[in-house]
Amino acid sequence: MADTNRALNEELLGAFYLVITDFRLGLTDEVTFTEKLFRIAERYERNTIKTSSGKQKDLF
Repeated sequence: MADTNRALNEELLGAFYLVITDFRLGLTDEVTFTEKLFRIAERYERNTIKTSSGKQKDLF
């Protein structure tokens, strides 16, 4: 399970860097940039909630 979480977090981090790089290079506009960041955050949140305890769920 820890390996799966680590792999997903690495994938999300890679996606985050790609989104940032595309925005810096002017390949995406601000609206697309924001949408992509929110999608990454939502995936991270879904994964975190699955693996967190009942107390931690309320934090998200």
